[in-house]
Amino acid sequence: MVANTGIAGNIPVAEMTSDKWDHVMDVNAKGTFLCYKYAGMKMIEQGNGGRTIGVSSIYGKQGGAVNFACTASKFAIRGLTQAAALEFGPHGITVNVYAPGAIDTDMLADIATEDYPHQAIIEGFKKQPPLGLIGVPADIANMVSFIASKESRYITGQSAGENRDHMASIACTNDLYSGGTPALFVQMALLDPRRLISLKVEGCPTS
Repeated sequence: MVANTGIAGNIPVAEMTSDKWDHVMDVNAKGTFLCYKYAGMKMIEQGNGGRTIGVSSIYGKQGGAVNFACTASKFAIRGLTQAAALEFGPHGITVNVYAPGAIDTDMLADIATEDYPHQAIIEGFKKQPPLGLIGVPADIANMVSFIASKESRYITGQSAGENRDHMASIACTNDLYSGGTPALFVQMALLDPRRLISLKVEGCPTS
């Protein structure tokens, strides 16, 4: 199950109303919670394990100006993912989240203005190091395909990012590392070497 819906809600703090805040949080955080809840219940009932995947954002890893509610909701999704991974793990269900940076979709076009048109936005992101690229939906599809595959069976509670600096940042524990799983992270990096130029694994021994 992939809880793939979400909205940006690009509103400055001073202009944020309670209704607008609730709308962003309802769609992003509450929507993900409900998807996790009912997918998890069904997978537990079926007894065959499963894969549950949410969508966070680069703003779930660092705050973004004019993205007040979106930042809060995306951080919340990372927390939901970690908590659900602990609850669903004994049932053979993994719970992970992907956290992309700028992807060239209709949502990116929606933030364009007369002074800052869509193409200017794309070119601005392309100037960011190291590859000078902007993401496309296929890049995310590759990431999600791996997280949903049998090869990801030993990865749960993690946030895999296709970030605007094009570094995949994944966390692992010593137990995960000692389980012989570094190859799984390498597979993740090899999904699309055009974009995932480097893989940062946090919390793992270096030798």
